[in-house]
Amino acid sequence: MLAMINVRDSLQKLNIPVSDFSFDKYLSQHYASLGSNNKSIITKRKKNLSDITQQLNKNKVKYWLTGKTLMGAVSLNELIDDHDDDIGIDEGSLALFIKLLPILIGDGFEVIRATKENDMISLYRDGRYIDVCIFKKKESTGMGTKQKHFPPITSTK
Repeated sequence: MLAMINVRDSLQKLNIPVSDFSFDKYLSQHYASLGSNNKSIITKRKKNLSDITQQLNKNKVKYWLTGKTLMGAVSLNELIDDHDDDIGIDEGSLALFIKLLPILIGDGFEVIRATKENDMISLYRDGRYIDVCIFKKKESTGMGTKQKHFPPITSTK
């Protein structure tokens, strides 16, 4: 059994603030801008995903794309229009991921959300944000977060 890491406590120990971010304002701006300058938005999303996944790879943090980010990558080989991008990590990689946050902050990202439930950390840069969803293994239900669950047959062991 893994020792539970408290994300908010860990961020505080590293002096990493969680920005005061208005998701309602962000979403209204996102939906108002649909269809305008889509190429620029896609470029920013790809750059953000690339920079984060390069650090994850470099530091041997196991991760995967999830949600519409995964759906677009697999079915269309491109990003689907969405208000955010999603990366999943196993809770066993959480401590490594938290140690990477100062590097990502140095690359221009800011932490805009760390849930009380320890199931998500959101990073923001260049007008876009990425949810890093923390998945927990559960014997009876497979693997999941507070909102997303996958049966054991689809979970990695």
